[in-house]
Amino acid sequence: MLTTAGRVRRLSMADGNTIVEMLLWRRDAEQAYSYSMENCHLPVANYFSTLSVVDKADSAASTT
Repeated sequence: MLTTAGRVRRLSMADGNTIVEMLLWRRDAEQAYSYSMENCHLPVANYFSTLSVVDKADSAASTT
């Protein structure tokens, strides 16, 4: 399943700042998603990230 992009989440930091991220895509079957930082007090520009979880064949653990 491909989840519709555009969902927004806000992360409240301990220092009182907020980071706003937007979902670019999510694929449940692949256990993966990608997001971008839309508003951030950190010194970064054009930041996006992809996270995926892969089952390890030889154990009950996973890696990211």
